[in-house]
Amino acid sequence: MLNTKSFLAVDFGAGSLKLAEFELNETGGLRLKQYGLKSLGAEGTQESAREAAIQGLLQGMLAEKGIKAKNVNVCAPGFHVFSKFVKLPPVDAGKVTQMIQYEAQQNVPFPLEEVVWDYQILGQPRAGNWRCCW
Repeated sequence: MLNTKSFLAVDFGAGSLKLAEFELNETGGLRLKQYGLKSLGAEGTQESAREAAIQGLLQGMLAEKGIKAKNVNVCAPGFHVFSKFVKLPPVDAGKVTQMIQYEAQQNVPFPLEEVVWDYQILGQPRAGNWRCCW
């Protein structure tokens, strides 16, 4: 993503839709090109109408702002995600992925084939223990 000129960040919040278009500057930093914020209104709080409200607002904001970015980073509201922090025992780095998948199977309340999930190692192992979040 960072080898392109611009990208879009979209935040589907609980009550609003926020977007921001960024571009890379010469030093590798980010420059905000433009942004937008719209309330989802009453229909955005109703689960049955939420998707249509977000889609309509997003299409309108993209057209209004003339955004042409091809890459998008998305942030979902907390009530749409499931996060879990785990501390794993000291093991070889090659076994960490296998252990995390086992932990996910035990803790995610849906079949893993039906969810989009990933994990991140948090810092360097301390006292041989791995700290992860998915």
